[in-house]
Amino acid sequence: MSETYEEEYQGYTIIVEPSPDRWNPAYQWSICRDEIEYNCAISFTLKSAIEDAQSAINELRASPKRTLIDSKKNSTT
Repeated sequence: MSETYEEEYQGYTIIVEPSPDRWNPAYQWSICRDEIEYNCAISFTLKSAIEDAQSAINELRASPKRTLIDSKKNSTT
């Protein structure tokens, strides 16, 4: 469990790394876009970490809230 996994999904970057806790093996994942981390968590398998990160991105995209980036793009001032 020493490899880092990275992929682009729906415009976000998913990064999955092995947890540094050797007594509690797991994977920590994060989702980022434009150098901003939007979410992170821990999952017990690589497959579940990827699936959990993708689900978090899908929830972000479905959210009616606009991000700071979106509001700057739409600003008329």
